Amino acid sequence: MIALTAVAFGLVFGSFANATIDRISHRRSLLGRSRCDRCGRVLRVAELVPVLSFLALRGRCRTCHSSIGARTVIVEAACAAAFGLSFAGFGVLTAAMTCAAVIGAGIALGSLATRRRGFSL
Repeated sequence: MIALTAVAFGLVFGSFANATIDRISHRRSLLGRSRCDRCGRVLRVAELVPVLSFLALRGRCRTCHSSIGARTVIVEAACAAAFGLSFAGFGVLTAAMTCAAVIGAGIALGSLATRRRGFSL
């Protein structure tokens, strides 16, 4: 049960990591609502459900139909797997610290790679 809860938290933190990577690399504020990069429409709550909304929308914006990068679903799924495996295999404190370190490193590396090389999946 703890591992499933950890997977759910991993999805949420993966979504946060994606938003942070995107906003830092485009020099935008971390505050405010998420928007489509192409048309600028504010995303609804149902469009922000990690992985599931990506699959439901088939990887495209509901309004302008521009594609959503694969990085979104990869980071969210990887965080969910990392959180689930960490909490299943380690104590809660060790797993939480490991997950926090992985998220922090992922945000730093993702925003650095995106900004410097124009890298985008």
